[in-house]
Amino acid sequence: MNLRESFYFRSIDRKWKKEISGVKGKLIVLSPYITSKTAELVLDKYSGEECDVYTTFKSESFISGASSLDALKSIIKMGLSLWEIQGLHAKMIISPDGFATIGSQNLTFKGTKNLEASIYIKDREQINHILNNLSKWLSLRREITLQMILDLEEALTEIRDDYLDIIQKLDTFEHLIREKEDLRRIKNEILAIKKAINEHKEMNSLDIAKDFIRSSAWWLKHPTGPVRAPSHQYNIYSTDNEFRIDFGANTFLITRAIDRCIRTIHDYINKSDSELLSELKNLETKLYMNVQGAVAGYDGKEYSGFYPLEGNDLTFGTQSIDVKDFLQCLYRYVPFHKILALGSTIN
Repeated sequence: MNLRESFYFRSIDRKWKKEISGVKGKLIVLSPYITSKTAELVLDKYSGEECDVYTTFKSESFISGASSLDALKSIIKMGLSLWEIQGLHAKMIISPDGFATIGSQNLTFKGTKNLEASIYIKDREQINHILNNLSKWLSLRREITLQMILDLEEALTEIRDDYLDIIQKLDTFEHLIREKEDLRRIKNEILAIKKAINEHKEMNSLDIAKDFIRSSAWWLKHPTGPVRAPSHQYNIYSTDNEFRIDFGANTFLITRAIDRCIRTIHDYINKSDSELLSELKNLETKLYMNVQGAVAGYDGKEYSGFYPLEGNDLTFGTQSIDVKDFLQCLYRYVPFHKILALGSTIN
């Protein structure tokens, strides 16, 4: 078997179902957490007569929903043997005569959606090695009976509401802690941005305008495909104390686009703490719109709306200004991209 095909960086539940459906002999399942539907869909594929399911039996797991007492009832109802191993964290499914899987995925619905990794093994020598080491764990097993499940179910009913209240408070604490940390990170970046803005107070220069055009101009219909068009920098001219470049009947207002982006950044970094977080996710859109809005028609007057984007491009016939590239150039002068990156990690 191709080694790459042995690794699963996704849910392995389909592979489990396929392999288990062909098992007639013994089957060993280790899953610290088990929930109803997923466990039933996988284990229902087993048609043999000797299946041992090993899990944990902790009140915390069941009241939190990480594991399900209903799932354990279903396993017993299916005629499978159910066992507890204290401290179990490994996730394995083993057919001594056929295959083994070892990984991070539990027999739970979340396990089919999480970022999980597993390895599938067919080599008989490796399977025997796994079984030899596993025997030490299995000797520590204790049967989970239906009455144990019913007793725990009754006990948890009495405290479920209190538990849910505590979880809600904990979620609130975690949210506030993350929010405080997000603010600290944003404010650290703001210090660097303010310093950069002070160093580049005068952004209306020919050299800077050339840099932006070198970085963002493209020739879309070049015989070899889209290529950068740095020589467009030599077509820049100045009117009314701002730098421009013509593309046919359209004019891209370089200085105006830069100034508006700087103003947007300046306005943001001077907002209140609550606004720093609430407005972060819309910032990149605002910056794009600043560039889209800086286009004039043949009469030299700026269009009343926003010039349309094609992907990231403001397309002018066979030429374009790539707005993403334009903003990347801006970030070389004012490192605002670091704050935007934080926005993608904030809930």
